[in-house]
Amino acid sequence: MLLYYGVLFGIDTRFWGRVLLLVAAVLTVWSMFYYLRKAWPLIKENTSVKKVTDSKVKVSVLKNI
Repeated sequence: MLLYYGVLFGIDTRFWGRVLLLVAAVLTVWSMFYYLRKAWPLIKENTSVKKVTDSKVKVSVLKNI
């Protein structure tokens, strides 16, 4: 339920509250994709470096056995 669920100064707050809530949800999802797209190269770079490092550690451990 919205904070005020009725008519206030001739404005239907139920309708406008739902519209604004929908706009906020859409903008939230849009900004999530925007930031994810901007951060994806860094995320990809960090995960690929970690995989290479992990594989080198495993190889060196196997050579010591």
